[in-house]
Amino acid sequence: MTKSDKQILFELAEAVRNSGDAPTLECEFDPNDPEACEAVLYEADCAVGHFMASPRWDGLRYRLSDPDLYDEFTLDYRVNVRKQLLAIIADAQGIIVQEAINRLVDAQFKKNCDRLEKLDAADAQRVVAPVKEKGTRKKR
Repeated sequence: MTKSDKQILFELAEAVRNSGDAPTLECEFDPNDPEACEAVLYEADCAVGHFMASPRWDGLRYRLSDPDLYDEFTLDYRVNVRKQLLAIIADAQGIIVQEAINRLVDAQFKKNCDRLEKLDAADAQRVVAPVKEKGTRKKR
């Protein structure tokens, strides 16, 4: 890779980063469904491929001495998008697990509170007679 190729790749990266119409994904899916996650990653790959195939990048693409450099740049862009999506999916899975744990803890807490209320009600109904202890007075 020549020095000018590096400069062109930096220009391309800057242009892609500052592009107002970078690919976006607007879809709802279950992050716990592996097939849905794979479909979203595939959709992201297609969006990046379509975005990078745009003729507006041709000016920079054809200035590169090695045409494979543009393909490698596109592949790196896809990999970075996939990494970001996988991180988002992992965060969503973590939130789902935490919410499930919170629901279980809340249910157990409510169950324990109900048990305590029943015990308190049973204690209130019991009449405990005072017990006199024998031999507790001192003799003079």
